[in-house]
Amino acid sequence: DSPRPKRPLAISRTILDYVCRTKDGVLTSNAQDDERWSNAESVSELGIHEAICVPMQGRYGFVGVIYIDTSISPGKLAQLESQQCFDKEHLMLMMAIGGQAALAIEDTQFYRAMVQSERLAAMGQTIANLSHHVKNILQGVSGANYLVEQGIKNGDVPLIKQGWEMVQRNQERISNLVLDMLSYSKQREPELTTGDLCPLIKEVMDMVSPSANAAGVELQWRQPDMPIMASFDAEAIHRALLNVVSNAVDATSQTAGGKVTVEATTADASVEIRVKDNGPGISEEDAARIFAPFESSKGTRGTGLGLPVSQKIMREHGGDLSLVSKPGEETCFLLHWPTETDVENRATGGG
Repeated sequence: DSPRPKRPLAISRTILDYVCRTKDGVLTSNAQDDERWSNAESVSELGIHEAICVPMQGRYGFVGVIYIDTSISPGKLAQLESQQCFDKEHLMLMMAIGGQAALAIEDTQFYRAMVQSERLAAMGQTIANLSHHVKNILQGVSGANYLVEQGIKNGDVPLIKQGWEMVQRNQERISNLVLDMLSYSKQREPELTTGDLCPLIKEVMDMVSPSANAAGVELQWRQPDMPIMASFDAEAIHRALLNVVSNAVDATSQTAGGKVTVEATTADASVEIRVKDNGPGISEEDAARIFAPFESSKGTRGTGLGLPVSQKIMREHGGDLSLVSKPGEETCFLLHWPTETDVENRATGGG
């Protein structure tokens, strides 16, 4: 069969306007002889025989109408005048459907408005937090600039060196902030490679070692006797582990005999990296929000994105980042994700 040509939907504007104005349901059994539409050209032109039109009245207002009709050619009108498709039961049914449809539309509109409001609120909070961090960094740069200017003015090389070191620290802070923002805001598939995880962990430990030594924190890497073979995105895991280890060093910097220990194992088809510290611990209240963006206990030194970014990276690998801690006791962060076979199945939609 050849497809029927598409025609625009034709309805009686007169009946629609009547229902919109009165907010009453309409049942007409013979529109051609109905006095309400005696002067309506749309009714006669469309050959409307019967029609039901009901308002969609919700909790808070009028949202639209539901319209159905039957049409008939003038030559057959006399033959079918006595036949009737619609009755009061149909009208009552359509009134009920119209009411339920109106409630559903209002709920959808309310949900959309709520989602939009939440997005705007989140955007405003994000901008406020970013502005706060950028302001702190700019203040640091301004202070460093002052020291450099004074050093140049007075020929004071140690003062110039001090100011330049401040510039470098703040440059590193804004670089970390930008990288964390990019990592947190962008969903990405890990670029997996299979290899030994130990060299990557050692590289992270070497990077953190100078700041740990400066803070008087002992940094220990319990390297296993055997390679830790795994599938992982080297750049992403490097950043996740660096964030967690740096966070542990900061947490123990005010603790006498501060110590951070890193261990790596494979068990139950999973790779696990444990980062333990003997700092002050994390309260149950803080633990509940520690992975929320911009939640930082470091004051102006932190961005509040390090741990959320690390958790996001682990989840992109099919794993997670979790912690076990009690105030005054050891804190342990656990980075874990599936081994090579499981990660490949997850990436390809397998079981």
